[in-house]
Amino acid sequence: MRKFLMLSAALTLSVSTAQNANVAFVYWNTANAAFQEMAMGVKQAVKESRGTKLVSTAPNGTNPSQVVSMFQSAAQTSKSGIVLQALTPDLFLRPIKTATDAGIPVVSIDAPPPRNAGVNLFVSNDNVELGRQVAREILKKIPANARGKIVIGTSNPGVPPIEARVEGMIEVIKKERPNVTIVGPLETRGQTGSPSDVFTVWNGIVRANPDALAFLSPTNSDPGQLALIQRQLGRKFLVGGCDLEPTALEAVKNGYVDVLVSPEHWLKGYVAMKLLLGQTQGGAKIPTGFWNTGGLVVTRANIDKVLARQKTEASRALALVPVARRQLANPGAYLK
Repeated sequence: MRKFLMLSAALTLSVSTAQNANVAFVYWNTANAAFQEMAMGVKQAVKESRGTKLVSTAPNGTNPSQVVSMFQSAAQTSKSGIVLQALTPDLFLRPIKTATDAGIPVVSIDAPPPRNAGVNLFVSNDNVELGRQVAREILKKIPANARGKIVIGTSNPGVPPIEARVEGMIEVIKKERPNVTIVGPLETRGQTGSPSDVFTVWNGIVRANPDALAFLSPTNSDPGQLALIQRQLGRKFLVGGCDLEPTALEAVKNGYVDVLVSPEHWLKGYVAMKLLLGQTQGGAKIPTGFWNTGGLVVTRANIDKVLARQKTEASRALALVPVARRQLANPGAYLK
């Protein structure tokens, strides 16, 4: 409890008390909307901290070895600390250990850090629960005695947060609709994972399962393609997915996607950087454990509010900074 009280007090420091700091955010790529959200959260946290210099760096496309190099470069210049988002954490064991052994604090977000690397704080959400939430919302529209198929497809197989969401979906479907057959998870990325590839694969899946009760995906590139398929076929079917990719949000608005569950990536970036800066500038030790920033269920009931929130960086900050500050003021409720 004393640790939580000290952390909470440190987080209330005014901007004017900040000391000069050089920090970095190293992340997977600049092209993905989810990673862009994280970067915006980090940027806002640094913006509120006078005297702090931020290097935010990522490849334009998926290139794990380049991310490793960028992290190593950041460790040379951003001695005050690094927030890292990496989907293949094991590649970073040695670089992270080198940095933390040198006294550079590292906080991981979104995907867990490698073990024994000296990273004590992981900021993310419960991805199994996100998957459960998608399934629960979809099952509201499927009768309890229904028989048939629910198809799960993913364009990012093998990625730890994505696999966890699939686990949550399957768990709920099996428990609450025992007469339903689960098809998948099927890989939908095609040869390159481009939108056109994802569309082509999903188009084949839909045509092979025309009577499916629903189509679900844990990844951000799939719901928008399922919406496009519905338009081309001239019919609607139940779709559930994750993340706040712009085309998927529009699909919710237009009735082609029934639910999206957002991992609230912006909050991850903001909270992680705030906790890092709490040590760098306020002397509060970075807490140890898993900080669960939670998720958001998006349906037609709240889509207009979410679209307004997502319109600009300023609108995101206006809506989400108060949410983050409530979490930071009550760490015991979020740190496990």
